[in-house]
Amino acid sequence: TEQDEQGQEVPRFGVCSRNLDLKDTEGNSFWEAAKKYDLERKLIEFNAECSMNIAIQGELVGEGIQGNKYKLTGRDFFVFRIYDIKTGEYVNEREKDDLCYILGLKQVPVLTFMSVNNYNIDSLLELAEGKSVLNPKTEREGIVFKCYTGDQRS
Repeated sequence: TEQDEQGQEVPRFGVCSRNLDLKDTEGNSFWEAAKKYDLERKLIEFNAECSMNIAIQGELVGEGIQGNKYKLTGRDFFVFRIYDIKTGEYVNEREKDDLCYILGLKQVPVLTFMSVNNYNIDSLLELAEGKSVLNPKTEREGIVFKCYTGDQRS
């Protein structure tokens, strides 16, 4: 949120790439994804109704994005994690699932929930090899491990 001239909080919506606040310019893939999912309206309404202030982090994939590794048609956005600006913490996986459902967003594919305690570096590297969930005709770029803490924020 931002404050107007009278000191009242007003919602602010922005689209960023890494550490850059992007301007809404023609052909900007990130803004196109935000518009495709109507994120400005959805987030402003959601944040107001639920007294939250969330930021969504995700991956933009498809044509014209980093060589389109997965050979997808068009472009799409997949949520990686969601940050609760008010609490200064990321929401947990269950909350992220719920928020993505409510907001009509796709998530980065999850391969499995597992403990990595029984793996060594070589077996983890072997696990990272394989076909993509986004396009089974292509090799995946790798895998990401996230700490799953149940009901706690992670």
